Amino acid sequence: MASVLTRRGALFCCAGCLASALVLRAQAVTAEPRPDFGFGEIAPGVWRHTSWNTLSNGAYFPSNGMAVVGAKRALMIDTAWTRDQTETLLGLLSPIVGRKPMDLFVTHFHADRMGGIDVTASRGIASHAFERTVYEAARVKAGSIERAFAPVSHLFDLGGRAVE
Repeated sequence: MASVLTRRGALFCCAGCLASALVLRAQAVTAEPRPDFGFGEIAPGVWRHTSWNTLSNGAYFPSNGMAVVGAKRALMIDTAWTRDQTETLLGLLSPIVGRKPMDLFVTHFHADRMGGIDVTASRGIASHAFERTVYEAARVKAGSIERAFAPVSHLFDLGGRAVE
């Protein structure tokens, strides 16, 4: 039986990521140097990645994303803040994903979600987002997203696991 990560489940995971990010952010404002890249499995086949950027006021600010790996495909949800951090992320995912094809779903058009999209594109990772995100990314020249979805539910079949 295939497991399905639904929108509600993804939102629950995102809420957990946000809560941990707020705790980490409070710690990060006083910490020197910038915190390390974070990567860990939060559920079977589901990994959270945390990258950091320095804001104009000097505070460190986290960005969380996820990767979900099925039997036949993998889905990365958002890149890291920067090209270098996205290279790090892909390096960490490589032994987990193996030779399975990977897709990228971009949740919105800011650098904390698609700052490394040129890195994923150079690796042949297809990018997807809702129509508004594709439009806004093009408008502000944040990067090119290959496939736009209407703002309704979309199912990514990863083989034995689905993300909606």
